[in-house]
Amino acid sequence: MIKELTKEKTSLPFGWELTVLGKVCEVIAGQSPKSKFYNTNEEGLAFYQGQIEIDRPPRTIMSMTGHKYQKVFDGYYEILKGDSLVKTVNFKKASYIGDPDNTTLIFNELEVDELTLLDIAATNNKKKPNFKILAELANECFMPLAYGGGINNFEDAKKIFQIGIEKVVINSVTFTNTSLITQLSEHFGNQAIVVSIDVKKIFGKYQVYYNSGTKKKKTDPVAWAQELERLGAREILLTAIHQEGTWKGFDINIIEKISNAVNIPVIANGGASSIEDIGKAVKQGCASAVSLGSMVVYQKKRMGVLVNFPDNSKIKKILL
Repeated sequence: MIKELTKEKTSLPFGWELTVLGKVCEVIAGQSPKSKFYNTNEEGLAFYQGQIEIDRPPRTIMSMTGHKYQKVFDGYYEILKGDSLVKTVNFKKASYIGDPDNTTLIFNELEVDELTLLDIAATNNKKKPNFKILAELANECFMPLAYGGGINNFEDAKKIFQIGIEKVVINSVTFTNTSLITQLSEHFGNQAIVVSIDVKKIFGKYQVYYNSGTKKKKTDPVAWAQELERLGAREILLTAIHQEGTWKGFDINIIEKISNAVNIPVIANGGASSIEDIGKAVKQGCASAVSLGSMVVYQKKRMGVLVNFPDNSKIKKILL
């Protein structure tokens, strides 16, 4: 059931991304994630405003069951510039999409499962997360929330959880403070910790990047994914920078390598152009989930903006 839409617009700052994880099918052995929420986002906003004290996260999503027994989520990435949404290609070439508030309301009505906000400018600009906007947005959204960007220590993550966010997404900080993954996992539970890996294929070799794709790390992506799992990551958000926004399909090779090397869910991102691409990422790449971008904000490649979402029945069919 959809609650009453708020009339107050939430203005998101430059450099934020939205990832919507959609309500789609249960696959393999018929198992689906079980989630339970504590308290409400209203409590999160009250905490931020100093009205109440909360020690635990106001809403915590419980652990999903089994690596290869996940729901497949479909989502999309959008970068925000000022009050506008834009879509990138290879983390560059931003194109105008529309208003973030209206787009979020559309996905509310489509009853998507999860919304992830990534402030891709926070780390590069050495800024803290915008806790005020996060609290307001958490209070307005109908769906579970995850957030990444500018999270550099335990206190940053704790405050994000306390204002009503279910999961944190971390990337750049993992290269300078790997112990933070373990610390967060032990305190909040590893179900709340997502680590993103951005890879780029150069002359046939995969390389790991961070800081929104601006810095390179000399490490093997597969070995890095295994290390992140050992440290306590619960999910891996895997983005192929060379495919992102291109409509050329997912990089099945790197998805398969990492998915088969770890025992935690891998979310494939970058390049989807059709429902068939979703099927390939799951069946051939062994991805636990997929994230969609251009496919759900444009009518077709090189055509106008049209916010949409794949029909669940068609996705279920392609995965059979």
